[in-house]
Amino acid sequence: MSDEFEKIIAAKDLNVEIATTNIKNVLNNFYHLAHLNQSQNQPQDQKINSI
Repeated sequence: MSDEFEKIIAAKDLNVEIATTNIKNVLNNFYHLAHLNQSQNQPQDQKINSI
């Protein structure tokens, strides 16, 4: 394999790794936003239950 070909393959592998990391980060952000939203709603729920 030529050096150029190896560089292209390495770059494609890196792009796949970056894309995978980006997808994981987006999913992680959704998880944290949902959890944050849930924790913000929780005190209101507790107030309703205590009435």
